[in-house]
Amino acid sequence: MNGASELTIPVDTENVVAVVDTNVLLDVYSCHDLVRQYEALGPSGALTSPDATYRRARARESMLLAMYFHRIRATTYSLREGNRLMLAKVDPEAHDTWETHYTKTFIHFVQARLLTGWTAGMPLASEGDPKGNAADAALIAYAQAHRRPLVTNEAFTRHGTRADKMRREASVAGVQVFTPKEFYSGKIDEAAAIDDFIERFRAEAPSYIRHHYEPEIIGNTMAFLEGYYRHILRGETEGDLGPVRVTLEPPPS
Repeated sequence: MNGASELTIPVDTENVVAVVDTNVLLDVYSCHDLVRQYEALGPSGALTSPDATYRRARARESMLLAMYFHRIRATTYSLREGNRLMLAKVDPEAHDTWETHYTKTFIHFVQARLLTGWTAGMPLASEGDPKGNAADAALIAYAQAHRRPLVTNEAFTRHGTRADKMRREASVAGVQVFTPKEFYSGKIDEAAAIDDFIERFRAEAPSYIRHHYEPEIIGNTMAFLEGYYRHILRGETEGDLGPVRVTLEPPPS
């Protein structure tokens, strides 16, 4: 996507840590699901609706997974449908949408400077691009053949994690399946990881803006990105609005 093609990195199978489903990649590389959910709910619903909380939780936990992959310098395997679906959901030629600005800046700044330890590998074009149920089967087959766990948001619902079709088929194949949070749980301090990410974002942003060919435009985009990450990761909102829920877990009593 004037950058989306950069998502295609040949896979070093020997060093793959996990197989990552497309729905997780989309929650990391794009903000379109949350933005469109907010548009559908309106200002008040965007803050309080269970649907909004669910979208924030998915985005948050997928980003924490990306931070964990960066920390352990992980190589992962995903399908090429990530590129195809990204281009279908985020118009690379749209210059007036936050969704497009987010994805381009994620690739050129967040991925390139803040998540450099994570190699998100994909097969080459010549290796095919299965769709739908065939894509699920291909992920399970790869995970089974290489004895790697599968990370997916497929079973992550508004009511928690359920035993969906993909999990059942993976279980039959002897493949372990995790949501992003299930995969990194107990391996990172979430608050510390978030603080480190935000601090590094703020430290790297001025140089990136200063050397960009459109510093004023990218400055606005970077401000949006920082606000977006503080919102989904910490629940922070602009103005006098209080913090919002960012997990599906019940708030402390």
